[in-house]
Amino acid sequence: MRFILAALAVFGFAFPTVQANDFTTSNGRSVLLPEIDDMTCDQMIVTLTDIDLTRYRENAPTPHNAEDMPLLAYEKRLAHVHFHSCINDKQQTAGGNELRKSPEKK
Repeated sequence: MRFILAALAVFGFAFPTVQANDFTTSNGRSVLLPEIDDMTCDQMIVTLTDIDLTRYRENAPTPHNAEDMPLLAYEKRLAHVHFHSCINDKQQTAGGNELRKSPEKK
């Protein structure tokens, strides 16, 4: 099959291109994986939700299929960047988490 596709490409047949940031899980669900450094906090949340909706891990810490390991690596990096850029940094600049502050004495 690869030979046929390569031969068709050599002879100038056009194929629809798939974006480099599309990922199809082993269970057949597709998810768009934007460049993490270009995302807003809201886009990160949406992407994390989209990844979760593929159910590629089925609530397990790692995927059941080794083909999905690149998605796990992306998800971990995205979650890390989201935490540090959107949660931790904002709490530090705002003076911390309001729920953890002790009430002021009168």
